[in-house]
Amino acid sequence: MNNFSLRRIFTFICLINIYAIFFTANDTAYAQQINYATLRQKNGGTEAEEIKMIHTTEPSVCFTFAGLTKPNVVYDILTRLKGMNAKGTFFIMKSDIDKNPQLIQYIINSGNEVGIGLPSLKNTNFDAMCSEINYIQSHLAAMGAKTNVVMQPWGTVTPETREAVSAMGCQLIGPYINIINSKQKKYTNPEDVINEIFGKYMYSMGRGWVIFFRLNYYDDDSLCGKVMELLKRRKIDVVQYVSTNDDPKSNIKNDSAYSINGVIEVLNNTHYRYEFSQKSQIPIQLQDDYNPMIEQKISFNDYIKKRYIGNNEVGPKGDALGFSLAELRNLDTSGRIHTNKPVIFLTFDDWGSDVSINKLLYVLRKHNVKATFCILTNNVTNNPNLLRAIAADGHDIASHSDKHIPMTQRDKTTNRLMPSPQSYNQYINDLKTAYTKLEMITGNVVFNGHPVLTRYFRPPTLYISKMGFKSLYADGYEYIVSGSYSTDDFRQPSLESMISAIKAAIYADGKVIKGAVLVMHMSDYAAYTATALDMILTENDLRKDNDPAKFITSKLSDYLTDNYDQSNFKIK
Repeated sequence: MNNFSLRRIFTFICLINIYAIFFTANDTAYAQQINYATLRQKNGGTEAEEIKMIHTTEPSVCFTFAGLTKPNVVYDILTRLKGMNAKGTFFIMKSDIDKNPQLIQYIINSGNEVGIGLPSLKNTNFDAMCSEINYIQSHLAAMGAKTNVVMQPWGTVTPETREAVSAMGCQLIGPYINIINSKQKKYTNPEDVINEIFGKYMYSMGRGWVIFFRLNYYDDDSLCGKVMELLKRRKIDVVQYVSTNDDPKSNIKNDSAYSINGVIEVLNNTHYRYEFSQKSQIPIQLQDDYNPMIEQKISFNDYIKKRYIGNNEVGPKGDALGFSLAELRNLDTSGRIHTNKPVIFLTFDDWGSDVSINKLLYVLRKHNVKATFCILTNNVTNNPNLLRAIAADGHDIASHSDKHIPMTQRDKTTNRLMPSPQSYNQYINDLKTAYTKLEMITGNVVFNGHPVLTRYFRPPTLYISKMGFKSLYADGYEYIVSGSYSTDDFRQPSLESMISAIKAAIYADGKVIKGAVLVMHMSDYAAYTATALDMILTENDLRKDNDPAKFITSKLSDYLTDNYDQSNFKIK
């Protein structure tokens, strides 16, 4: 018998095995006589919540796919995923298994994940959805892929479907970003697709975000793959830190890049997974209904005098409203933390995307530096994983308000200080809202035995008022920290000017300004902050310990303990 005949026999046997597996699975699926009424009773009416963003700090984005009716598109996507060193989750429907089991097996063999895809039906019911899940799950298991993730790729997910997913012990996945726009069906340019879906202000994808691609949507069969690759370049690769002296392509220690994975892998990576804080997990002194000012019997006058770390442009000179002359004289204007050591404090205000914040986190991690992040919370719940990542790295979490409304403002015509547009009660509510969000996302995070959440506050624009101080006092904020130098990094025109601004904040006459508190920003407008810091920290790492220009970095919580007093202290 020649080699050609042997190959034909071998191929025939392989096909018999594939179909044997398929039909055995088919028989098994029907043999499983599940009592759905009993299952429903045990489930107690629980409906699965749709997971559109996995709560994780893992630097991964999840790609998901459905609509496998165009095999050539599926094969094209698989090839491109391999070229990007990426993995995704393909949601398989009953019709996909019935029509093309070989394609499903190919997806599984490629190392990608598979999940259970459900149709959008007008007259769906609990039993039908359970049966659909059971059918697909059994067949996929027979092909070597056990899965319990479910997605209904299009249409409204009904309560009956949610209940069926829960009763079957599965997790319901939904898209956080849907790469489909109803008017784009005939598009041919991936640039047009990306620009219309993301607009001007969505700079990147975030950790744990579920991105969905419908494979059979575009008329142009190559467009979906091109969009996927462009999305990676424009919205995922941009988060990694790349500089002249630190390129992730040549530096294996540069771990700033985000990977692309399937949802099952990210869901199962318990090292990075987290849940929002429960009251019982949060130390009493950090719970939102606890006020350390009252518990420690700190008077409001002492609060002004001892708990405000100011700024040299705020106080008797101006930008402070409602204080008496005696109170103004008690306001700190140094903005520096009391220490006789060459310690400086890096602080970052506002909020940003994964592009800006991930780069900062990498630079700080690279130099083993801990900082204080003063969070503007208005949009933080849209990307809680990023805030949680800041906390997980051990940085202080402080508040910068919820809406960034200053305590006072200057009239543009007269240049006189005017009251805040918010009333006392409105300002209290803004402060409480901000703290509650921070508590919910980071209140249960502990680093080296200490909570990362603090009761510190950075005033928006650094302007202050007595009304604002009273609000902070009533809300239980322990310290108001303006800082000794604002780098104005959000408007620096070049890397060189940013480096100069940071050095001006750190040094005087070639020596470290002890206790200097640098005010920087984590926003996307602060384009040079991460690179400038990297260069300055690298330079500092190379200095000898006895060099007067050698500084030590610290976070505010290392110094701002209960007994810290900003008043009556001469800094040498």
